Amino acid sequence: MLDGPYDGLFCKYSLNAFWFTEDLRRLRDHVNVFLGALRPPGWGWIAPWNGVPKNLDLDDAQLDAVLGAQVDAFRAAGFVFRDLSEDDTRRYGAHGGTANNALLTRGL
Repeated sequence: MLDGPYDGLFCKYSLNAFWFTEDLRRLRDHVNVFLGALRPPGWGWIAPWNGVPKNLDLDDAQLDAVLGAQVDAFRAAGFVFRDLSEDDTRRYGAHGGTANNALLTRGL
């Protein structure tokens, strides 16, 4: 996926939890492979674009399960989750039609 190792990863709107709605284990595996490019302890600033594809018909419980699995995978790797306010999303240029306004950081 990514050559490495890197001291840090900055990622804005390049990941989407809804790529893995059929199998949340694949979501966790994807996060682990992605973070595998980091040299320990490695810092990260990750703002995923979790826009729900138009062809998915998910109820609120399913949406929460997918988003929760993404956050849990990053937390397991030592990341902290913040749900950005609308002002913060504009400040960071991370606003738009997403299911949440996640910011995941480590070592910052």
